[in-house]
Amino acid sequence: MPDTGEGQHLLVMSLKPVLNEQNRVELLILEGHDITERIRAEEALQETFNQFQQSQKMEAIGRLAGGIAHDFNNLLTSILGFSNMALEQLTPEEEVYGDLQEVVQAANRAQNLTQKLLALSRKDVPGFTMDKLKEHGADESEQLLIRKPYSREILARRIRSALDTTIG
Repeated sequence: MPDTGEGQHLLVMSLKPVLNEQNRVELLILEGHDITERIRAEEALQETFNQFQQSQKMEAIGRLAGGIAHDFNNLLTSILGFSNMALEQLTPEEEVYGDLQEVVQAANRAQNLTQKLLALSRKDVPGFTMDKLKEHGADESEQLLIRKPYSREILARRIRSALDTTIG
């Protein structure tokens, strides 16, 4: 809405002709309608609608993040299970033993972080954002997992190598 300033109003003006018996304009009637409040109400309604759309988007993102975190947690459970089984079949002296311990530690950190992401997607954690992960106990390695995830190929190679050594 154009800035009307204080005390100013927006008006819609119209001229209505009054015709005589010969169909000639005898008189013009000027009508004005103050539409200031209607324009303000329309703008307020549009702002409310924009806020509603934004909240719908945020809710959808939360549901998506929760679904992804849940699936990721399932993958981590599998990685932890197989890694722990492989560790049980190795001795600490074997070269791959330390690598597998690193895999287990990283997967545990990732699983902990995933639990925090799942908490983000729930409605019972108001005001919790990714920026507040540190405030809620995420250490630097967990924050690093968000910014720079481990390469799947490297992780797969290490697990394959450990399993080959163990089973093989």
